[in-house]
Amino acid sequence: MDGNRWNENGAGFGLFESNGHIAAGFLHDIIDDNIYNTANGLTENNAVILDSIQGFTISSVFNQMGSSTTSATALINNLKAYIPVGIGNNTANYDSLKSYYGY
Repeated sequence: MDGNRWNENGAGFGLFESNGHIAAGFLHDIIDDNIYNTANGLTENNAVILDSIQGFTISSVFNQMGSSTTSATALINNLKAYIPVGIGNNTANYDSLKSYYGY
């Protein structure tokens, strides 16, 4: 299985959390299905854990934001209860991805 981790060197995003914002790499990794990386010739870093989580949408992420969501960590923890159904989408893989991004 090819990993579909967000390209670490692509798109000029700050891939890890800074100033309390959600890590762009994490956000892309829970949405993507690796089509963008493949279509644009981006390579994956094989030293990074495989990312099998996919299928979240921007609206499903925003739906978990509220007055009690005061940090990126709180949001990411809330999202765990809403992992989309799919092959590889499970709490163990979600937790591994969270851990890679420092959550």
